[in-house]
Amino acid sequence: AKNPVGTGWKHVGGKLSQIDTYGLDVWGVNSNFDAFSLTFKELTPIQTVSGWSHRNAAPKFIRTALGSAGVWAIDDGYKIFYRSGESWKNYPGSLKDISVGKSEIWGVNTKE
Repeated sequence: AKNPVGTGWKHVGGKLSQIDTYGLDVWGVNSNFDAFSLTFKELTPIQTVSGWSHRNAAPKFIRTALGSAGVWAIDDGYKIFYRSGESWKNYPGSLKDISVGKSEIWGVNTKE
């Protein structure tokens, strides 16, 4: 939300070690390196479309990021992936951290 409102926090079940949000979508990675997503219908009051959805096909992710430029992830070997439909596509290069903007992807390489 552009101007978030509220008086406190509401627990949304699940255990993630990393999360990222964009709009009404939340993506994250758990301690087993599995990616999950959750979509909200409304933020005030909190209403979700459904529960957490498991989003891995094969890679084990350490980080997910999302924005206008899509959903991106880094696996445990620092390979870069992006979401295409219901599958993950490998993107050349390696990163240890990633962030997604309107039309750009930002990252920290493994040499830093």
